[in-house]
Amino acid sequence: MIFFSFPVLETERFRLRELTKEDAPHLYGYFSDEEVVQYYGLEPFTRKEQAEQFVTQIKSGFRNGMMIRWAIVNKETGEFLGTVGYHNWNRQHRRAEIGYELKKEVWRKGIMTEVLKTAIPFGFDRLLLNRIGATVRAENISSRQLLRKFRFSEEGILQEYQCYLGEFYDLLMYGLTRSTYEEKTGQKQC
Repeated sequence: MIFFSFPVLETERFRLRELTKEDAPHLYGYFSDEEVVQYYGLEPFTRKEQAEQFVTQIKSGFRNGMMIRWAIVNKETGEFLGTVGYHNWNRQHRRAEIGYELKKEVWRKGIMTEVLKTAIPFGFDRLLLNRIGATVRAENISSRQLLRKFRFSEEGILQEYQCYLGEFYDLLMYGLTRSTYEEKTGQKQC
């Protein structure tokens, strides 16, 4: 583990905190919705225990230094909105992939844009990443636009990379390097 305790992040409207078992019902609520998970790479949850197992896997991944994933919570209301985090973290090569999802009721409200303005700098500054990757299905236009907004480049196609409901799908690989990020922010460091 790289952190002694789970790092809590804040944006103007949201708190990014550690997932807990109490979040499982919220996760089940939207991970059981096919429209939400169709691009995620998970089949829709059919049992509440799957959401509990998801939380356990996330916590274990953090303890083992393999990933970090935050619950996204509205600071005013405490409403659970989704998650964001890094997985496939490789410290030797200083790279990880970012992933995120929101419950359907809060799509297209600028939430993930605000969250990524904090999560991406955390990756470069605290995880010391040199590269942040993301994989996206071509038809997920909203996610592709979001990544482009943060200067991620479309790098290629991973053919038949994801299996969802018995079918294989190509994924687009996106990447953001530290040098591109520093060019945007004016920060320089190694």
